[in-house]
Amino acid sequence: MGIFSLLLPRKCRFCGKKLMKNDRALCPVCRGEYESAKRRVCQKCKRQYLECNCRAATVDRSIIRFVSLFRYKKNTPGGALILSLKDRRDKEALGLLAGDMAKALKRAGVMNENCAVTFVPRSPKAKREKGVDQSYELARRIGETLGLPLYKALKAESDRQSQKELSFKERAERASHLYKPTKNCAALRGKRVILIDDVCTTGATVSSCAAALAAAGAADVVVLTAGRA
Repeated sequence: MGIFSLLLPRKCRFCGKKLMKNDRALCPVCRGEYESAKRRVCQKCKRQYLECNCRAATVDRSIIRFVSLFRYKKNTPGGALILSLKDRRDKEALGLLAGDMAKALKRAGVMNENCAVTFVPRSPKAKREKGVDQSYELARRIGETLGLPLYKALKAESDRQSQKELSFKERAERASHLYKPTKNCAALRGKRVILIDDVCTTGATVSSCAAALAAAGAADVVVLTAGRA
């Protein structure tokens, strides 16, 4: 293990600086920036992102709450952690984000005795290329931490194309054809579902997923993400 560490030293996911033994995914300076980002306030409601529940009026009505750690930007420590999860099976980044997301969910006070966890599935093409579904990995770790059952309730039936230049309406239309319920969705009937994704941008994807869950009988949906635009 020591020789392996010398050959492949652990580096900060954001600045690339060599990590010390007790550092996890981020160096002390970048970890400070990451923690600071979680304390920043939403420009709309003036609440910290952990407390913010701002959402587009067009998201599915079954979504009763959004819970996020920070505002997502690529060129930030938090953004670097998310990108690291997307590109590879990064256990340190996963542990850091999943642990903080689990704490945020508990702090939000939205869990009850009838909760279950599911996730926004990655497209088949992305899973083939990267070998990992980051939202599933987050959901699995969060479910284990909080003692909540995890269900693979949704599937992506085709490969998602780039959505960067699309409007909410266009994204929602595309997502409505992409995400479909699996047979496991029946187990969520009457439950409050914690829907997990790494990032929420316009809300079109989680809205489509929430609509599918509600149609299958879920009582309501709480969206839990690491970052939110």
